[in-house]
Amino acid sequence: MLPSAYYDLKGQAAADKLNVVNAKSGLDIAKLTLLQLMNVPYNKNVKIQRQLAGSMPIQYIETADQVTIKRLPTLPTLRLPNYAAKVPKGRAGC
Repeated sequence: MLPSAYYDLKGQAAADKLNVVNAKSGLDIAKLTLLQLMNVPYNKNVKIQRQLAGSMPIQYIETADQVTIKRLPTLPTLRLPNYAAKVPKGRAGC
């Protein structure tokens, strides 16, 4: 084997190892983000399992409007439009 081919293969192996490390890091970051969005404490050994939409165990009885009304007191982002500055009609272009 030519020395140049040997060093090319060695460099490719190092790049592949780096790709594996980057993939593992990306997976850990994705798990952390998911658990943060779910408000669940982080556990590096958590196992994620895909669940088909048709096999969901919970059927929601409330409509989207009912959920919104129920959550208004606790979610400030839902109340934000109520606090927005209101411009009187006919004064928008002034």
